[in-house]
Amino acid sequence: MKGYWAGTRTTLVGLAVTLPLLALHNVGILLAGNQDINAVDLLTHLVPRTLGWTALRYIDAGLLLAALVMVFWAFRRGGLRWTWWIGLVLEGALYGVAMALAVHYALGQAHLMDLREEAGQVAGQVAGQVLSHAREGIETGAKVAREAARLPLAQVLIIAAGAGWWEEAVFRLGLVGGPLAIARRLAPPSGARRVLVLGIVSLLAVAASSAIFSAMHHLGAEEAPDPYLFWYRFGAGVVLSGIFLGRGFAVAAWTHFLYDVMVLLLGR
Repeated sequence: MKGYWAGTRTTLVGLAVTLPLLALHNVGILLAGNQDINAVDLLTHLVPRTLGWTALRYIDAGLLLAALVMVFWAFRRGGLRWTWWIGLVLEGALYGVAMALAVHYALGQAHLMDLREEAGQVAGQVAGQVLSHAREGIETGAKVAREAARLPLAQVLIIAAGAGWWEEAVFRLGLVGGPLAIARRLAPPSGARRVLVLGIVSLLAVAASSAIFSAMHHLGAEEAPDPYLFWYRFGAGVVLSGIFLGRGFAVAAWTHFLYDVMVLLLGR
């Protein structure tokens, strides 16, 4: 695993290990003939409307070829090793499980604090709300499990790959990395002011991108808006932003991909 931590942050290796996710989703939805297109999959949403489905097939074939070429080139020139993929799977799975546990725990603690503060005043009302949320949570979980049970493994991988690549590209690389890249160019060259500017931009970008990321899951979705789900996904967005800032796009994309695979398979 020599060079893994630095190597997986480079642009060449990052493209090489994430383009297969993009190709899996965009080629997979055509081969499978399903409609599970990611909401932020700009390619599949825009190209058929402007250039037609035939053009999309050629573009997706080009993506598949580009993915193979990038992997080959990264092995030859970028120092990529097969063991790095094992590292990405292990690291991504670990972060995915930790993300689910951390966000759930944080929301649970916040809810418990709210209960403590209001227990003496509105005990009956709170109890009713807890029972209501518990019932809704059970019903939602049952619905997700039923839906996931119908999904074959190939479709699970296609859906998860789309979420892993497109959502990380838009919400983390674009909405977090973009503002930070601009701030690095405009901020003072050094000193406390530069640290302060970059820190403020980072916080605002992470908060805004996480809120948009969470809200996008409710736009056009069949599930009713739910405060817990919104804040759960917001928290997941914050964690993924932290992974993106600390470990780069490749690790964030693989974490998201593997997290979604685990969620969909556990519901089967």
